[in-house]
Amino acid sequence: MFMRSLNGGATWSSPVTIGGDSTDGARPVVGGDGSLVIVWVDRGRNQVLAVRSTDQGATFSNPVTVAAHDDNLNTPPPGIGRSLDFNAAWPRAYSFSNFPSVAVDLSSGPRRGRLYTAWVQQAQGVTGPLAGVVGEQEPNDSPSQATSFSIGQTFVGGVPSSDNGFPTLDYFGFEGQVGQTISLTGREQWEPWPDFIEPGLVVMFCPDSMSNIEMVRTGAVPMGGEVEPPMVLTLPSTGRFYIQQGGAGQYSVSYSVSVSNFAVSPSSVARDHRDAVLTWSDDGGQTWAPLRRISDGPPGFADALPEVAVDDQGRLHVAWYDFRTESHCGSRAVVRWRESTDGGLTFHPSEPISDYASSWHTGDTVPFPGWHMALTTVGSQVHVAWVDGRDRELVDANVGSEIYAASFNPDDVTGTAISRFDAEAAPSGVMLRWRITDDGDVLRFALHHSREADGLFEPVAISLPLPDGRVELDYEVADMGAEPGYLHFYRLEVVKRDGSSVWSTPIRVELPPAARRLAWAAARPNPFASLVQVSLANPGRAHVNVVVHDLRGGVVSQLYEGDLPAGTSRWTWDGRRSDGSTAPPGVYLIRASGDGAEATQRIVRVR
Repeated sequence: MFMRSLNGGATWSSPVTIGGDSTDGARPVVGGDGSLVIVWVDRGRNQVLAVRSTDQGATFSNPVTVAAHDDNLNTPPPGIGRSLDFNAAWPRAYSFSNFPSVAVDLSSGPRRGRLYTAWVQQAQGVTGPLAGVVGEQEPNDSPSQATSFSIGQTFVGGVPSSDNGFPTLDYFGFEGQVGQTISLTGREQWEPWPDFIEPGLVVMFCPDSMSNIEMVRTGAVPMGGEVEPPMVLTLPSTGRFYIQQGGAGQYSVSYSVSVSNFAVSPSSVARDHRDAVLTWSDDGGQTWAPLRRISDGPPGFADALPEVAVDDQGRLHVAWYDFRTESHCGSRAVVRWRESTDGGLTFHPSEPISDYASSWHTGDTVPFPGWHMALTTVGSQVHVAWVDGRDRELVDANVGSEIYAASFNPDDVTGTAISRFDAEAAPSGVMLRWRITDDGDVLRFALHHSREADGLFEPVAISLPLPDGRVELDYEVADMGAEPGYLHFYRLEVVKRDGSSVWSTPIRVELPPAARRLAWAAARPNPFASLVQVSLANPGRAHVNVVVHDLRGGVVSQLYEGDLPAGTSRWTWDGRRSDGSTAPPGVYLIRASGDGAEATQRIVRVR
């Protein structure tokens, strides 16, 4: 719907219908000639549409197709909650809000009046054949017991109803390669048929490790005769992935799920399951240029909510939520930005704007990155606002995430670019890594440290590597003087040969308190049914033996024996004895011993 006010908002016109019932995410912009253009997604037509008004919104042209809208239905960015949207081809499709962003060039440059719009798009391709059916092999109620299958096969099974109303789970595992795109389809049947209908969920987990399984995507399979679109996903890493098939509590559920290869077409603009794309119009929105991919992440990592803006010099800026955080298997997002000085034909390499990777995990109450992002320009200055969950005190209090913002001048960032700068806690202190693009003009690096994000940053007195003149190079250094038990903030300074400097935004890392002796953290969960994770703090490098005992002192399972560095180490026990048999429910002791020290904790296994 559209309304206008000609007196500063004191009164408004009657609403005018612009699009039908299946529209989503309308965005208006006023062009250089004063014309009004509105762009939106029509989910019923699977298109991005635009209308134009030359009389201040009194009348509008007929809708013009900007481009086909290939939304990756049922595969929103990692862990994002989904909303039910009408779609002509898939009436029960769930989708993530995919509002197109719009901007206009109002500079005095050669592209004055050009309209830009951006959104996210799924790669186009062909689904591979299926061959073979694999039935579940009980027990398969944990990842360690997952029934194995291969891409190109269908797995089938069922979960019974439960007396307590809580759903039971089945797990299936398959091997995948980074950058490999798969398509998942399926069908469920609930008995007895419920009074309400909701899609059955399948959840996919990363192969990070059995002790740190990350949820990367959620999809849905239809129930009974209901129909839903496939779940398309490009794998973010190489290894063994797990699919969790959920039950329905008081209902018994039978299911059949097919996982096939998806061959991305060479002509597809998007290269994986969710890429940011851009188009533009030089005639007020009547015709539009072919789509261009604007995100520069590797295949396997999602992009979300791209925004566009144009500064007073006619430079095009784009920003989006980007999931290429390597250490979290594509499940955490940072805000990245890049610019184009030729109207979107080419772009400089993207750079991180936010200094914290947020999680959209369904399993987390908070924090969430934002559902939207703001990008605007004032003169040549760029301003970006977003939402993330870095404030752990707010998160622990169940308050939620907060809004953050950054402002910068592109002239200070382009040229020699810091395309990556991050830090993580390590046994020896803080490990810092960065990547420099076009470092032939770099003289040296300098690290600056503070205990507060907006506090005084002072130089860190450590030896730093020297650039060797290559165009792109990764660097790594450890700050072993960082004090345990505190927050630490770092900024990287790149000193150029002409004496000028390029600075990164501050990044944050928290070092846990130093251990004074062997000590167990609380096991999670405890009691447990299938998997329990235990964490051991070690004050210094030592040879350590970690064993699970029964209450009589007998050895049930040896979790680890060998050298451990100072810091925290983690293991997972799946409730099995050393011979592979399942240990009965009961109380067990996990004992760590080494260099004359010992630590023991009790864990309880339940049915």
